[in-house]
Amino acid sequence: MHWAARIVTASVLELIVFNALAGGIALVLVLVFGGDIVPYYGLVMLLEAVILMLTGAALEMSTTGSARQMGKQLRILFGMRTPTTTGDAPDPRKVVMTAATYTTTGVLLFVEAGALSVVLY
Repeated sequence: MHWAARIVTASVLELIVFNALAGGIALVLVLVFGGDIVPYYGLVMLLEAVILMLTGAALEMSTTGSARQMGKQLRILFGMRTPTTTGDAPDPRKVVMTAATYTTTGVLLFVEAGALSVVLY
């Protein structure tokens, strides 16, 4: 399977899970605070989208040499031990694929929340 197809497939499956999670959280918010479920559902979807996109960006940045160098300098600055070997470093391609999946899922949630707000309000 092509890498783009794998990312889209994984993102759509994650989207289903996050929609179910958003529905449950929105239902709890309606029971606690009252009101209509749609605004709570949209808000939870937007928050999930932001968290996923930021997670994807952080994962993508962790694969760059400059981010590792900056982390090493911060550890030296704060007196923390710096590892002499990288040990079992994760495969950068796997990390980038995971980052792309999270970011794509976040974008899909963001588009879905925007479509929900346009259609219903």
